[in-house]
Amino acid sequence: MPFDANGWWTEAVNYHDKRFRSPNFYSGNKGRLAVVLHITDGTDSRGWLSKPLSKVSSHFLNRDEGVYQLVSIFDSSWANGIWEPGHAWKGVADSENPNKYTISIENEGRPKKALSAKQQQQLTALLQAIAARYPQFIPYRPGINLLRHTDISPSHRPNCPGPLFDFARIAAAANSVTSAPPVVPTPPARKYRIKPAIPGGYVQVRQGRGDGYPEASIAGLSARLRAGEIVEIDDVTSGWAHLASGLGFIEAWALEVAVGATPIALPDDLLIIGSPSVGATRLRRMVDLCASRRPEAERDAITNAISDLAAKANISDVCILSQAAKETGNFTSDRYTKSYNFAGLGATNDGAWGSTFDGVYSGLRAMIGHLLNYATTPEAMTQEQRLIASFDPRADALKKAHGFGCAPRWVDLWQKWGVIAPPKVPPPKMSKDAYGMSIVIRARSYLEATQ
Repeated sequence: MPFDANGWWTEAVNYHDKRFRSPNFYSGNKGRLAVVLHITDGTDSRGWLSKPLSKVSSHFLNRDEGVYQLVSIFDSSWANGIWEPGHAWKGVADSENPNKYTISIENEGRPKKALSAKQQQQLTALLQAIAARYPQFIPYRPGINLLRHTDISPSHRPNCPGPLFDFARIAAAANSVTSAPPVVPTPPARKYRIKPAIPGGYVQVRQGRGDGYPEASIAGLSARLRAGEIVEIDDVTSGWAHLASGLGFIEAWALEVAVGATPIALPDDLLIIGSPSVGATRLRRMVDLCASRRPEAERDAITNAISDLAAKANISDVCILSQAAKETGNFTSDRYTKSYNFAGLGATNDGAWGSTFDGVYSGLRAMIGHLLNYATTPEAMTQEQRLIASFDPRADALKKAHGFGCAPRWVDLWQKWGVIAPPKVPPPKMSKDAYGMSIVIRARSYLEATQ
C-alpha cells in the first residue's frame, strides 16, 4: 500500500525517521476534491514548513533528493491561505476553508525555473499514489481537481507555482498509470458548437481553467478552435469548459447550447413542486461531490432515497440534495450522523435537539414531507404526496405558525420556520444569503459541476 493506515506515504524520504513532520495542520478534513501544486520560491523549506512559529505547512515537499511528507493526508495542511477575490476554483463555497478539501504539494524551486527531471518524475509518482488512495482524482483534470495555488489566492500568490508548470503534461503523466483502481466513469461528453459569430473567428484553448494558464498547443502551434466547429465537452465549471479530447479548456461563453440537448434551468423564483430533476445517475455524481466523507453504501442510500421520494413528491431531486447538504454541513453534522435529521426538524436555538429518525430514508421522507406542507395544502396534494407529508413531525407547528401552502417557491422559505411567527419584517430581496435562494444557488453549482 502506498499510504499506511495513518495517511503517511511509505515512499517518502522521511517515512521511517519522521524528520520534518509539521505541527501546523487542522485535524481531519472535509473530503478530498483537489490537489494543489505550489512552488516554494526558495532553496530549502523543510525547516520553515515544519516550524510551529511559521504557521504554514504542506502535505508534501518535492525536492531533488526525494519527497518529504510533512502532514498526513487524513489531516488538513496550512498551505492555501483563504479565498481571495477573483479566485478561479469554485469547488467549495467561499464560506469554507479550502485547506480542508485539498491535498497540497510544495515543489522546491523558483517560479521562473522548471523543475528538474527527477522532481517531475517524483511529482508524477506522488500524484499516482494519491489517486490510488483517492480514486475520485482519476483522471486528473487541470483547473478542476489539479490546481495552482493562484486558483485560490490570485492576489498574494499570482506566480504560484508559475508559468513553467505544464498542467496538461503533468495531468497526462499522472493519468498514464495502468494499475489504477476502478473509478466512477467520467460523464459522457456532450456536443457543442463554437459560436459562428465569435470575435476573431476562433477561441483560444488553455492548459487550465483560467486566462492565467499557458496556451495549449498542437505540434508546437497554439491550439485554437474555429468558429462553427463542433466540439465535445465533458465538464463545464466556473465559466470554463473542458474538452473531452484532453486538449485543454475554453471559455464557456464561446459555446452554443449543446447539440440535441436541453439544459436544465433553475430560475430565481423556482417552484418547490414541479421543479426539474436530473435522475439517479447524475444525482449520484452530485452526492459524491457533497458527501465525499460518507461511506459508499451511505451515498448509495442517499441517492436512492432522494430519487424515489423526489419522484413521488414531484420535487426536484437536486434541490432536495441541495437543502439536505446545506442543513447538514455536507452530511457531517452531529444531528445528521446521530439522528438522520436532514433539516433540523424540531431543533431550536434554545438547545432542543429535534427529531430522531431510524435511517436515511425515514429522515429524508420527513424533510420532504415538511417541504410539501410548506409548498401546498393537503387538498391539492396527490395521494403519494399526502402520504409523504404525513411523516412531517412539524406539520401541526407549521400549520399554526404560517398555514399549509405558505411557501410555494424556494425563495418563499425565507423567515418561515415551523414556530409561532415573529413580528413581520419586510423580506429581503432575492439575495444569495437568503435561505431559499441559497438552496437554488447551491443546486445550480451541482448542475454546473456535473455537466
